[in-house]
Amino acid sequence: QKAGAIYCLGDGTVKHGEVDGLTEGAASRGGFLYINMVTIEEAHRHKDLGVRCVKATLEWLNQEEERRRVGRSELGRRELETGWTLAVLQPGVSWKEPCPDDATEAVALDKIQKQWARLGFKQPKFGCDMWYVTPSRLTLKTKREVAGLVVT
Repeated sequence: QKAGAIYCLGDGTVKHGEVDGLTEGAASRGGFLYINMVTIEEAHRHKDLGVRCVKATLEWLNQEEERRRVGRSELGRRELETGWTLAVLQPGVSWKEPCPDDATEAVALDKIQKQWARLGFKQPKFGCDMWYVTPSRLTLKTKREVAGLVVT
């Protein structure tokens, strides 16, 4: 609901003028994708597996031939006809154990936000915790390229 309030008008259409990289034509096609959670087991962290996996998945979802191949439901309707035009998420930290302190949580959140920024995700406005990316902005930046990112 929060993502809809930030990125959509009252009738559910995307506020294309307020989303960098989204045109009116693309916004009218739909394809609103909400990423709820990405979890990487500890043994596989620090290898860029998460960002590479998410990028490959988002690219795959927008490959027209793949949408045609998997696009028929059991009822014969087309699904994923247009791919996605806007992907949103709320960067956060999930702890198996209680977080030791606020400073540790802040450092972890900053790192996660910078990982999403590496893929081209960004805040739509000052102080907003819902980030977005459009297909035209999807990328894979280096850690150095986002090191100076200031999140508001």
